[in-house]
Amino acid sequence: MKFVVNKSMAKSVQELQKIYQVTLISDKGLVFIRKNDWQRICTMLDECSDILLNSYAKNRLADYFCFWSECFIVAYDQSEDFSCHAICNFEFFSLCCKRCDIWIVLLPMWDLVNYVREFNAHQNNDALGCYIESRGDVLIDVEDN
Repeated sequence: MKFVVNKSMAKSVQELQKIYQVTLISDKGLVFIRKNDWQRICTMLDECSDILLNSYAKNRLADYFCFWSECFIVAYDQSEDFSCHAICNFEFFSLCCKRCDIWIVLLPMWDLVNYVREFNAHQNNDALGCYIESRGDVLIDVEDN
């Protein structure tokens, strides 16, 4: 999926994308992670959620707690036709990564999860966000849904 980055951020984003193969939007900005670490943390979050789901202990918190949904949400534009993976709770996701010795990089911006809903990608170069070519905006790839 394509995401719009303004010209002032583009150089930093492109440099980080040369190092990290996965770019995610989040409630705090853009998150960069290596592909193998991305796959590893997703597997670990799934395993932890399965353990909680299959535990036989009577625990109200465990009954309603899923690591995957605590970390991620699908972010989509107002048409609901264009979407991508998004981290909805950066603090929790980064804590999980830290506990698994996975290091991520946050490029602080703003709440990108809600930002993408403001625009219709059909009318915006099939990209999430507000793309204005004359302003020098750059389209980057983010992790697809």
